[in-house]
Amino acid sequence: MSDRLVHSLWWGGSSAGAGLDGRGAAELLRTVLVQHYGIVTDLHAGHGVAFLSVWADLLVWSDGRWFWWAAGRVSALGRPVYAVNAALDVGLAARRVALRYDVVRRERPLPGYRLPHPR
Repeated sequence: MSDRLVHSLWWGGSSAGAGLDGRGAAELLRTVLVQHYGIVTDLHAGHGVAFLSVWADLLVWSDGRWFWWAAGRVSALGRPVYAVNAALDVGLAARRVALRYDVVRRERPLPGYRLPHPR
């Protein structure tokens, strides 16, 4: 995706400051995930925020400015640690989500689902 396209989508074309909401940012991420990584997601949105359901224990949230998801670790206090990525850098966010997706798929396979044998 070109920088110019991302910039125009982010800022709403010619209306400066319009910006994307959570749904718009999540739709961009969803498109990149399926086109570049073959990862199909479900999109749920409302009240300016959205999330992509990627896999069990992997939800990617967005408010239009940021993406965030559980990183798979807990803090010293036992709370989940979240990975955060600027929504403007949707390519980097997609790559990071794809890497996390590979981990959670192996940790929590679907019942009756077998991962393909590596060749």
